[in-house]
Amino acid sequence: MEDYAAGDDEFAIAATRNAIRISEQERLLLGSSLRSQFSKPLPFYPEPIVKKSHWDHVREEMRWLAGDYVRERKWRYAFSKMQAHTIT
Repeated sequence: MEDYAAGDDEFAIAATRNAIRISEQERLLLGSSLRSQFSKPLPFYPEPIVKKSHWDHVREEMRWLAGDYVRERKWRYAFSKMQAHTIT
């Protein structure tokens, strides 16, 4: 039984060493300044121009309509206030 346990421990140690080696390589490639010194920055590609769909126009109209409701509510409040002062 102890032979199997010793073999399992050696396997676990080897797996741990392998995981440490891989994480060190990842750290070197991703996190260090070596990558930025030797690699070129990615080129800038602008987003393609997309034509408006039906739903884009609907959203634009809804935005306008919401603002229109706000403007009308303010107008009605101001108008009623003016009427109240005129009557009294």
